[in-house]
Amino acid sequence: MGEWCADKLRDCQAWKDEGLEISTTSNECAKYYDATLRQLVSWLDCKQLGGLETTKNKMLEADPDSG
Repeated sequence: MGEWCADKLRDCQAWKDEGLEISTTSNECAKYYDATLRQLVSWLDCKQLGGLETTKNKMLEADPDSG
């Protein structure tokens, strides 16, 4: 369950295109942020991304100032 969460993650431009500002300039961080949100709202760990905790840690590694 939750394997869908790794598909079509939003980069910085995609967030802006939806009218949502994001503080990072790292596309990798933006995508991990999207994946983190998807896992939180679905209450499911994405096995492709290693679960919520791993996804969150990768997001912070991609841009340590994003947290």
